[in-house]
Parts: sequence; C-alpha cells; structure tokens
Amino acid sequence: AYRSTDTLGLWVVDVASGAAEEVYAVPPRGDGEYAHFAMWFNWAYDSRRLIVLDTDIYQSRDWLIVAAGGATPRSIYEDPMSPISLPRWSPVADRLVLVKPGSGPAHHPTFDLWIMNGDLTRQTQLTDNVSFSGIGARWSPDGRWIAMSGLPVYESEYAYYELWLIEPGSAAVFRLTYTPPAASYEAFGEVDDDGPVLWSPDGTQLVYSKGSQQLWLMSLLDGRWRQLLQSEESLYDSGIIVGP
Repeated sequence: AYRSTDTLGLWVVDVASGAAEEVYAVPPRGDGEYAHFAMWFNWAYDSRRLIVLDTDIYQSRDWLIVAAGGATPRSIYEDPMSPISLPRWSPVADRLVLVKPGSGPAHHPTFDLWIMNGDLTRQTQLTDNVSFSGIGARWSPDGRWIAMSGLPVYESEYAYYELWLIEPGSAAVFRLTYTPPAASYEAFGEVDDDGPVLWSPDGTQLVYSKGSQQLWLMSLLDGRWRQLLQSEESLYDSGIIVGP
C-alpha cells in the first residue's frame, strides 16, 4: 500500500501482477487542487482491509476502514477538535486498538487506550489513569499484549513518559520502567522520556528510545535492559525497524 504523490490517495499494488489500484481517492478542493491526503495507513490481519487517515490540515481528520476490493469506506471516528491516535489492527485477530482523548488533571488531560472489533462493535476502554502518546499502540506478535509509552498523570505534574504493557483480554496494566518525577520545572528537562517502542519478532524483547538520541533494549524474560545506541542526531525521524 502507498500514497500517490499525484492523487494523494491510497493505492495498493498486487505483488504478483504489478497491477495498481486506487482504493481510496481523497476529495479535491473546490478549485480542483487536493487539500486532503491519505496518511498513517496500516493493514488488517487478513490483508483485505486498511485503516487510513484522510486529513486536511486546515479542517478535518477522518479515520476510515478501506477494503482492498473497493467497498465503500467506513468512518471510525471523526472529531477535528479531539483527534485519536494511529489505530492498529491485531496481527492475529479482528481487533483494533487506538487512543482517544479522555479526562484527567488540569495540568495534563489524559489520552486513554481503547479496543474494538474491526466492525466497530464492542468498544471497550482499557485505561483511565495513564495518558498514552499519540504515536500508536504496538501489538505483540502473538496479539496477547500491547506495549506503549505513557505518562502517569496521577503521580506528579513533572512525571515522565515510561513503558507500559497492557493485556487486552483482562485490561491489566503493567508498568515496565520507572523514573522518579522531577521536583521542579527546572529539573524536568534533565531526564529523558521512554518510548516509542517496538517488539522483537519473537515477542520477548522491546526496543525503545530514551529521549531523541538513545536506543535501548529490554528483555521481558528477565527484566534486564541495556543501551544499544547513542546517536548524534534525532532518532525520531530515522524509521527504526526491528529485523526478523
């Protein structure tokens, strides 16, 4: 799947034949120019559907489920004033996880983790006291766990983003890292946040950033962690991928 630089819509290519098809065309502006574009798309576990964000940076953000076969797109959630995070399908089942705006203390409103079926039924809130980042949840390869970077807003105004593990079936939430909150605003910038996070293919390790220039590895078997990389440049835009 890719976004066309010509139409700005969502296209898919059949690998065997090389045939390309636009499965979601973004609406043009009144003057004929395209103000909308497709972004942040990812495949469903069955390789027949995609989630895509149709966005106009000046007006709207609409998440849609698009069928590769050309069925009518279905809107997941549309609220320009309260955008959700990147939804992700489970790798093994027809379930979606996403982050929605919630409530929280005045110094930091929360963004809660939700799960739902691919047909948008059985929408269930999994968390309510940790504010999760909008980068998106990460399913474990077997679909049993979700790893994310989140902020414990109940602790302190100067708490840090840390790593969390959520079990969708029971809504159990486990904290993987802990950094004592800063005592003041001046001291807050002296410590880096943990996350975003990626899984190893065997589901036993997490690769995550600490700040913008460090890459770390955590074992879920023994809880140990170690630094992999200290970069001179920001890692956020590097497109980090964990190999097989």
